[in-house]
Amino acid sequence: MLDLLTKRQKEVLLLIKEKIETRGYGPTVREIGE
Repeated sequence: MLDLLTKRQKEVLLLIKEKIETRGYGPTVREIGE
């Protein structure tokens, strides 16, 4: 699946995964945009 994503999409996916693992919930839209 990761092979089909753009560089930015991969970055966002990894950010979401990291935030869920550390905080227990996903990032805000603002955090994704940063």
